[in-house]
Amino acid sequence: MQPKLIIIPESSLVRGIKVRLILIIILTLIIVTPLRTQAPELPEPKQELFLAQYELALQKDIIEYYRSANSKELTITAYTAREEETNEDPRNTALMEEPIPGYTVAVSQDLKRWLGKRIYIQGLGVFRVNDLMNKRFTNRVDILVHSVRKAREFGKQQRKVVLVYEPTNK
Repeated sequence: MQPKLIIIPESSLVRGIKVRLILIIILTLIIVTPLRTQAPELPEPKQELFLAQYELALQKDIIEYYRSANSKELTITAYTAREEETNEDPRNTALMEEPIPGYTVAVSQDLKRWLGKRIYIQGLGVFRVNDLMNKRFTNRVDILVHSVRKAREFGKQQRKVVLVYEPTNK
């Protein structure tokens, strides 16, 4: 299985991260290229190990920048697919898909750029954003559950949410 390419949406925060990444790449070229050409005193296996460790540290930094740019502390609630809690068509989401309890989530209108993407909710798992909430809500994720009782038991919680996957079929 090949890793998926993650497309980061443009925003001022993302542009700042891209600038940092470009600087890291430039510094890498400045530092690593001379190491490859001017380090005959290091035996070849040690030089390769050093370069691999450096590249791994660079990849970890990139992942950390991505995670911090795509993390939010949000209000998490639960809902059921009933007309009282949805629109007049509870059998279809905003993406015209059948909602799946425990997998489908709706997000507030301010997060609608997440529509069609996957998110990780701290302590709860990975969900697919394929529905939108009423305009009166902000900074909120609503998880679809099987029953009203389960929705009430879930209540209202504050959790960290991370955008983890964006499809590449744009």
